[in-house]
Amino acid sequence: MGYLALASLVEALQGHPPPHNIFVDVVTVTPKNMNDPAIRSLLARYAK
Repeated sequence: MGYLALASLVEALQGHPPPHNIFVDVVTVTPKNMNDPAIRSLLARYAK
């Protein structure tokens, strides 16, 4: 959520209107499931 909030803030400061809604996947990542392929693919979306 923090990454998307900052990305929206930067866009707004550059004069671009922010989106009305931002969908954020809610997933609990634990040491036990962090290497699961489904979890890794979700996390990869936010790794830039």
